[in-house]
Amino acid sequence: MASDSQIASVQRLQALFLKLHAIVSSEGGKNLVRNVSHILAILGEAEEDPALSAERVAEARSLYRSMSVVKGEFAEFHIWREDFNERLELNQPLEAIRESIWKEFESHV
Repeated sequence: MASDSQIASVQRLQALFLKLHAIVSSEGGKNLVRNVSHILAILGEAEEDPALSAERVAEARSLYRSMSVVKGEFAEFHIWREDFNERLELNQPLEAIRESIWKEFESHV
């Protein structure tokens, strides 16, 4: 059975992946949208059945890791704008989400 902290972790992961989904949906990357949607479905299963939480989070983490490998589609994904400062500003939230996702996966026991 999942602890309250594990359930809260799943909910935080869902919130982060929803933000990520919004970004990749608006900035292109159909494969990324599909993969992020799949991770959200897996996390939904973890929330619905706390007994499977650890297993489902491990599955979501594995899928996210495979998306994030060097030279992978997600590893190279960024928001493009001609103006460098605008590009930098728009990519900061994306990087913050990526970092937060990894921290949350690391903290999920």
